[in-house]
Amino acid sequence: PGQGFSIYSLAALLPLLPAKQRMTDPHDWMSTDADIACPDPNCPTRFRITRTGRRRFRRSDVTAL
Repeated sequence: PGQGFSIYSLAALLPLLPAKQRMTDPHDWMSTDADIACPDPNCPTRFRITRTGRRRFRRSDVTAL
């Protein structure tokens, strides 16, 4: 809390969020690796992605097709 993060940290994190939301094999690295580091070696930022629950997504809820 109270700490900032760089745009590079956010750029490293955002592409992984949709993949972390999907169900994966328990042995897939996406299931086991939760810590995301900033790609800048001088940046100490670390993010942890933790699944807090599951829900069913229905395409019909978000589209008219």
